[in-house]
Amino acid sequence: MATHALEIYLQDHLAGSVAGRELAARTMPDLALEIEEDQIILETLMNELGIKPTRAKGLALWLAEKLSRPKQPEGLFALEMLALGIQGKMALWRALKQIADSEPHLGALDLDHLIDRAQRQFDEVERERVRKADQLFGGEHVLQYG
Repeated sequence: MATHALEIYLQDHLAGSVAGRELAARTMPDLALEIEEDQIILETLMNELGIKPTRAKGLALWLAEKLSRPKQPEGLFALEMLALGIQGKMALWRALKQIADSEPHLGALDLDHLIDRAQRQFDEVERERVRKADQLFGGEHVLQYG
């Protein structure tokens, strides 16, 4: 069984993934499928650790995402929130990698792959965010990755 701190941490990330999946479904549908896969990985891990998801947190984040829709200029803010969520997910995988030796259930996860995938997802969203900002506000920006 996981510690109480780990339980809360994973529940919070699962709740955040609900909002992230919704944002991605609206802005980058292909990415939403990957986010859903990551969410399933997290849910499976939580199940193996005996951690139950808290519905209230997920519902609150889902509702906040829904209420923020009318204020978003052409999806730019949604892309920014999605990028932040992916950075949070990357931080989750990195934190889990730090404790992998002391938690046997983490050994089944390819955390390096999950970290790399989150970085690729972030880069993809960032390219779209910059493109959208250029479209809305004008200007030329050159981004370099790697």
